[in-house]
Amino acid sequence: MSLSQQFCAASVSRPGIGKSNLSTLLGSLSGFSTAISCGSLQPTVMENGGSTQTTRMENGVKSHRERVLTTNTMNPNVKKVEYAVRGPIVQRALQIEKELKAGVSKPFSEVIKANIGDAHAMGQRPITFLRQVMALCMYPELLNDNKFPEDAKNRARRILQSCGGGSIGAYSASQGLECVRTDVARYIERRDGGIASDPDNIYLSTGASDAIVTMLKLLYPLYSAALADLGAVQIGYFLNEERCWSLDLSELRRALSAARGHCQPRALCIINPGTPPVRSRADSALRT
Repeated sequence: MSLSQQFCAASVSRPGIGKSNLSTLLGSLSGFSTAISCGSLQPTVMENGGSTQTTRMENGVKSHRERVLTTNTMNPNVKKVEYAVRGPIVQRALQIEKELKAGVSKPFSEVIKANIGDAHAMGQRPITFLRQVMALCMYPELLNDNKFPEDAKNRARRILQSCGGGSIGAYSASQGLECVRTDVARYIERRDGGIASDPDNIYLSTGASDAIVTMLKLLYPLYSAALADLGAVQIGYFLNEERCWSLDLSELRRALSAARGHCQPRALCIINPGTPPVRSRADSALRT
């Protein structure tokens, strides 16, 4: 029995292998499209809040499973995010480029995208040394190739030696490879006239955007910021200072009752030990 036939059988008779496990397996294989073509799944578009449903045959009866993530159910705050690299200016530029390629007459022959710092798209040639080191790290067998200069090979060897198993495919420290952070620290010392720079105080990122997001996570209160991002509401309550900042059940009930006037409380986050002042709640208080 082929993999697609097994999937069809699983969708009807539910053998021990289970539909969810098998469909997960098929999702990572090209045979998933074959399984769909055999009739076990029939995607259909239905008017239900603008969402798409999937029709599934189970024991000869059609059942509908609504897609969980759609443009209607996704976080509305995400749809408000603007990205300059994909904004209306860039979209208009792409449209004009397509028109130029299609032969549409315009008073210019090319579009220069000066709204972002995409130097290579503007024609800047990549730095040879950086590309050579990248190639050597990606495929160390090239270290035996005489076409690569020794300075690039030495840099690649140093980077590979700092990687687990001598491979850049290994996990690295969150702040970046130590040897690279050391080089950055030395550069900063030279730039700043000998002022010491500690590699442990340097955090490498894949770009300015990732660095900014990381910094904002450190600067903004995590829970309140996360709730705001999800469009949720934070319910505040007061601790009992006279009882060593203990949790007062009556105050918790008051906050809960007041919040129900403008939201629907769904969860209570208890941090134990918590602050202030890094005290642990008694078991009796937690059970209450």
